[in-house]
Amino acid sequence: MRRKGIGALGLGAVLAGLALAAAVTLSYLGQRRERFSPIGPERDGFQGAQQNMHSDPETTLVAGQDAKAVVMPRDSPSLPAMRSELVRAAVVLNDAKERFEAAMKLARTYGESVVPDLLVWCSSPEARHRVNAGVVLRCRLGSNVVWPLCAILRSPSAQTRRVAAQEIGLLGDARSLAAVKDALEQERNPKARDALEQAWAALTDRYPHANGKSRSGLFLELAHECFHSGASAEGQDTVTRVWWWEDGLHSRSLSKKQCALILAEHNCKEAIRCDTHNVNARRLLAQVSDRKAAMQRDAGK
Repeated sequence: MRRKGIGALGLGAVLAGLALAAAVTLSYLGQRRERFSPIGPERDGFQGAQQNMHSDPETTLVAGQDAKAVVMPRDSPSLPAMRSELVRAAVVLNDAKERFEAAMKLARTYGESVVPDLLVWCSSPEARHRVNAGVVLRCRLGSNVVWPLCAILRSPSAQTRRVAAQEIGLLGDARSLAAVKDALEQERNPKARDALEQAWAALTDRYPHANGKSRSGLFLELAHECFHSGASAEGQDTVTRVWWWEDGLHSRSLSKKQCALILAEHNCKEAIRCDTHNVNARRLLAQVSDRKAAMQRDAGK
């Protein structure tokens, strides 16, 4: 009887020790999850929710100083958590097929709105997470990720600008040429500037004509491209998003033709900002204004 009692006590001590070890392990994993999870305002440095008065009425913008912004329908309060879990699955899961399925669902449901979430993971200390986040960003969301990435180059956070520049360089989209050259002119942070220089080198390797162009010339080139793509766009009902940075990442849903005109107008103004004597930019801006007025007249009929 005495041996049985001692044995029972020993078994109880072993079980208690195992339970304690499991609790410590779960606590540690939870701390790592919180540290690197892009969920929640207190973890990401959000300064609070702020309505984007310039965006379409069904969206609310949540923006922070470090560009970790999200766009979500107001009637779905649980959406940020749902999106973050999908982002986590697309980046962290070990099974490649499951990661792919999560990434494709992410692309279908949220599109380029998840760019800020993915940039968080592109800064992860774990190389596998950085690689997976970059794959989702560049290969699963479509080519329009270039627009929010270019807008984020104006973030006040040097770390965010650095990561965005790295992804732009890897993406290699000609539409980012003007934004990268403009950012290079203004960047003072050494690490962010180094990332921008690498992005510029990668872009000019692919598009060597850009080496001989000014910032104003590159913005005008992009304005022309947007203007003509709007003229050839089929279907007024095709919805896309236009992105910009103004104390946070903002977006607005527009028809494809409207979006093209807004982008043409914006890039004309950027060309004039860089060179007030750019007569061609002023001429194109007048054409953009005329076409916008014509579209408004047609819409009123």
